[in-house]
Amino acid sequence: AALFATQAEAKGIHNSCLRLSDTVAGDEDGEFFTNEAQLTQPGFSDDMRLHSITTCHDDGDVYGIQFHMSKNPYEGVDDEIIALDPIGVMEKPEAVGSDWSEFECEVLELPQGLDRIKVTLKSTDSGVDIQYRANDGDFKKTIGWVRLIDFEDWDFSEANPLIGMWGRQTSLGIAQLSFITLDT
Repeated sequence: AALFATQAEAKGIHNSCLRLSDTVAGDEDGEFFTNEAQLTQPGFSDDMRLHSITTCHDDGDVYGIQFHMSKNPYEGVDDEIIALDPIGVMEKPEAVGSDWSEFECEVLELPQGLDRIKVTLKSTDSGVDIQYRANDGDFKKTIGWVRLIDFEDWDFSEANPLIGMWGRQTSLGIAQLSFITLDT
């Protein structure tokens, strides 16, 4: 009954409910990026959650990330999936200092909401390494090599779910990365 009440009460997201994290990996190089405006547009509601993540990488270095949202992401129902704007490079670019021969984009469907992300920024021109985690570590996906030191991490909860990203990007990928949560 609570699920139906929550769905009936779903409403659009007001920007005052969005929290842009103060924790940031990277430098202020490149063009500013945020999902904030997209999340407050009609079509998005406060009951939407992260369904899946597309992560584009080459030999473990992450160059682009895109979130996909849904109202019932973990229920296994055929619900509309809405793609948020991506940060970084989502298509194999022309070779720039690397042959990008192992460039691929993989979609990670989540079994439930993420409770933690760890990021190591290698440099503004060589991508990030990232670890997605849910259910206190029962689900974990690492792309690249997230160091035990010199990393940034973000924690998420049902009260403050992960719903977007912000940061900076260049033609080579992600220069700065942080996340947006919903203050429920």
